Amino acid sequence: MKFILNYSDGFTEELVSFEAQLFPHKAEVTFDCFIGYIRNKSIDVELELSTEELNCFKIDLSVFEDNYELEMTDLKSLSISFELNEHKFKKSFYGYSPSVIQKEKFGKNNLGKLDSIVDIIRNEIINYSSKLA
Repeated sequence: MKFILNYSDGFTEELVSFEAQLFPHKAEVTFDCFIGYIRNKSIDVELELSTEELNCFKIDLSVFEDNYELEMTDLKSLSISFELNEHKFKKSFYGYSPSVIQKEKFGKNNLGKLDSIVDIIRNEIINYSSKLA
């Protein structure tokens, strides 16, 4: 049931990157952050996320192409790896968020919560790092 996010915020003041494995109600996160010069730190982040929502993310993402990319540099990137019905998927987004692609390509907006989860994890990392700086 793995659902893994790999994120980098591009060229920003914080220079946050992380890998997070999502579970119902939490994410196990390993991150780097320029604030406090933190490298390879692990934390857990509490989330309002159910097993059903995780499964819905997988179903919605399974129909996406493997790669979406803007022709610009230094933008945020997100790769999502997951398994669904014994198939392995990896979807990559450079400069886009999954909900924007879903809305533009499929006329749906079920992935807004996934975008919010990425933001929650990023903000937790910045708050944690700021306390150590």
